[in-house]
Amino acid sequence: GHSYMHAFGSLGKDFPFCDFYNFWLKGQITGYEDDLWDFSLNYQAAKQHKFAPLNTIPNTQLPGLSYAYHFDATLYAE
Repeated sequence: GHSYMHAFGSLGKDFPFCDFYNFWLKGQITGYEDDLWDFSLNYQAAKQHKFAPLNTIPNTQLPGLSYAYHFDATLYAE
């Protein structure tokens, strides 16, 4: 009955000389309340059941998306 999501890939878009995370963290300090995962394309697609491996999408313009499957190893061992 439990679920867990850990999205792979980048979060947000980095700026020259400053990573996205620094801007997000500054926002958190100043009252911005959006979750860091709101800026993950992989996470958002998976939560909306719209994720598909890139090799199933012809002529994609989304290079670099990565994914993996996770399963309960204890349950599998049983």
